[in-house]
Amino acid sequence: MSERARKLLHNAMDLPVSERAELAADLLASLDGEPEADVEAAWACEIERRAREALANPDDDVAWETVRAELRAAPPIAWWRSAVSAARAVVHQGDEEP
Repeated sequence: MSERARKLLHNAMDLPVSERAELAADLLASLDGEPEADVEAAWACEIERRAREALANPDDDVAWETVRAELRAAPPIAWWRSAVSAARAVVHQGDEEP
């Protein structure tokens, strides 16, 4: 790590936790490069779909305690593969031929 980066880290550590978290999130996001328009559009559609579904079925929810228990019981790689698979499905949902 360069001296400049060390100084930046030292100064960042003096920030309140909420500001450090925001800074860390921004730094991590900057590693991804520019968002791809088709991916952003796919996520926007997926968010809208999920919101419509949640509003249409308000009693069809899962308690946080249940979700947390399932996540803790699953091996980390299984959760990661599931998340990657779901993201790929969202991005490629319009790829099917009619």
